[in-house]
Amino acid sequence: MRNQTFRSYFAYAILALAIASGCTKKKEEKNEVDPNAYLQVSDVQHKKFYFSRGAEDASSDNLIGAVPGFSQDFGVVEARVTESELQFIQVFVPNGRTATNQVIASYKITDHFDIQNDTNDFGEKTHKIVEDRKRPWDQRKYMRVDWATPTNNLSGFASSMVGVKGLEENTVLLETAKIEPGHISFLVETSVLGSRVTYRTHLTAAKPSDYKPIAYSLKDFEKFGYFYTQQNFEDMEKGLRDDGIKRFAETFNVCEASGAGSCATNKITWVLSKDFPEFYKDETKRAIAEWNKVFQEALGRTDTVVDLDTTVQADISDSRRNVINMFMHEVSFKGLLGVAQGIKDPETGEVIS
Repeated sequence: MRNQTFRSYFAYAILALAIASGCTKKKEEKNEVDPNAYLQVSDVQHKKFYFSRGAEDASSDNLIGAVPGFSQDFGVVEARVTESELQFIQVFVPNGRTATNQVIASYKITDHFDIQNDTNDFGEKTHKIVEDRKRPWDQRKYMRVDWATPTNNLSGFASSMVGVKGLEENTVLLETAKIEPGHISFLVETSVLGSRVTYRTHLTAAKPSDYKPIAYSLKDFEKFGYFYTQQNFEDMEKGLRDDGIKRFAETFNVCEASGAGSCATNKITWVLSKDFPEFYKDETKRAIAEWNKVFQEALGRTDTVVDLDTTVQADISDSRRNVINMFMHEVSFKGLLGVAQGIKDPETGEVIS
């Protein structure tokens, strides 16, 4: 009888422990944060970015010369977060004047908030993850930005082909902004002088580089190429002088195998744009192979200098990548064979993409 009673007590004890452990089991966290794209303030505040905008589509009869693949390079900017705006400030002015701190583009901040576990009436943390706005705005870790329309007009779409700059109207954000480590992009459609234009803005984190600028004279450029970055440094007393003009060749950071730094092993990788026609891929591969041979011979290298990564398909204006684009639709400016524009470092001439 005593053993039976002991077994009964033991069974009740095990059952009580099971019930207690079930009651204290931690609940799975429930994320109640609005999924709309948001930024961590520390990822952008006082960080430097290459800022560019590229046309991805445009009405064939547009009046501003917008051609898919055409892009605007706004140079290097520094992000500044205020209570109401995310501002991008020009950090280098090629003419050498002190007119820096110019806001190249700014976008409305719609919310500042923290993300944390909610608390119950007893001040205990719960399993719910929520947005919180108790702290002052400048101490909150996250923010949401309205990327549709800049709050200033300095970043308005312009075409260098015809020199027209028009007011953007009826602008809409076509997709949620893509926020990735070191990169932000967003696609909008707008009307400029009555013409429809779809463009994507890219903000790519500026990274340290060991690139060595190559200074050429105009006579050198007549021999070696057209593309260069020019800086006009004005003397405060005498104005612009010939010795204040610097011209740097726009080149990739590749060099001879004997060169110092990463340029001796760097390579130039190309990717294809989205919806690139299958029919042209083999010819594109052959063209890349020929480019590689030329670079190998010129630099005296035996490793791959130029290659094609077919595993990636990119937006035609992606500032992180060298994109070969085939646009099959009708465009304005009859006779145009192609568009070759890139993102360069305004201080050195290094080609970023």
